[in-house]
Amino acid sequence: MPTSLDYVRPQTRDNSHAWPACFLGIFSGPAALALILLGGILRLTESVFVFWVTAALVIGLGGPFVFGCVVRYRMPIDTPTRHKLLAAVGVLAPIGWIVVIVVPILIAMHLWFTE
Repeated sequence: MPTSLDYVRPQTRDNSHAWPACFLGIFSGPAALALILLGGILRLTESVFVFWVTAALVIGLGGPFVFGCVVRYRMPIDTPTRHKLLAAVGVLAPIGWIVVIVVPILIAMHLWFTE
């Protein structure tokens, strides 16, 4: 299989994957946060919990980010602006969720370990 995206069937002008990319990007943050909270409820050991949180963030937010990037990359040049904006939201929403979820965790860890 080639290493490029040339084997992927290009999207048509009217049948775009922009809506699924947008919804997946928007709802990826709550899904990743729910997985993190589920790990806390299950009372996992510390090392397993760290792996659980890392996997939730990488899979839960990385997957939608990559899907949004592929959708945006494979759009035809004459795609309507609305679809381009939806695909851009599909790319930027997981990045925003990473900031919203990870920054408070890092601040809490800093406060916890500097006491």
